[in-house]
Amino acid sequence: MGSPHEYQDAEVAAEAYARQLGETVFDLCLLGVGPDGHVASVFPDHESFAPSTESVIAVVDSPKPPPVRVSLTVERLMTSREIWFLISGEDKAAALKELVAGTPTIPAGLVRGSQETIVWCDQDAASSVDLGA
Repeated sequence: MGSPHEYQDAEVAAEAYARQLGETVFDLCLLGVGPDGHVASVFPDHESFAPSTESVIAVVDSPKPPPVRVSLTVERLMTSREIWFLISGEDKAAALKELVAGTPTIPAGLVRGSQETIVWCDQDAASSVDLGA
């Protein structure tokens, strides 16, 4: 876990970024997906994935380095008109399968654009998904 000073800095940065964003709606948000199904710095089975009324949060004790981060929330990401996921590698195959299934226990399973969601992936990442070819 980061130091109390790092956490305080992340909280201040999250508040400042939220003020700067205001009611901005992103036309397009390009996201990667981690092997565990995390997007942005929102991780499954972590407090960052808890429902929130905030648009930007400080992420503390992140499962991946660095331990302290700032991220948009799932709720804020989903205000984007379009979400594009870019996924590559066999280690992401299970996460892509859960994304396509809409599994609500991982962030990638929930995040969708308000108008469109597109997944760009390589064959390795798509190896567990039935593409109906």
